[in-house]
Amino acid sequence: MATQSHDGDFTPILGAARQWIDRCLIGDASILGSSPLWNASTIGRLKTAFVDHPDNGDDDFLTKILGQLGNDAPEVRHLAAEMLWAIYLFPSNIRPATKGRKIMTKQYGTCMFHLDLACR
Repeated sequence: MATQSHDGDFTPILGAARQWIDRCLIGDASILGSSPLWNASTIGRLKTAFVDHPDNGDDDFLTKILGQLGNDAPEVRHLAAEMLWAIYLFPSNIRPATKGRKIMTKQYGTCMFHLDLACR
């Protein structure tokens, strides 16, 4: 597998992806915290809030998802933030600080937990 391109070294990104797979997809834990998060119950509640109740308005994606999840439990919003983290992991045209800012500002308004996205 290629680990470098004209955009740089992908080793830190691939390491973060491996950590996400191990902790979240295999371990049902969290990449941005320590509580169990990636389980059928929380995923189902996120699906109900987001997929089963689409927002067809004209707002941007992050504004829409914030509105859709605004009344849900913190763990559902946290899971959505982690899913966004995973989506933002690979684009190389978005700086790490911008990725973290988009997740924290749009999902939570204030930082509910520390995000270390330096290598992501």
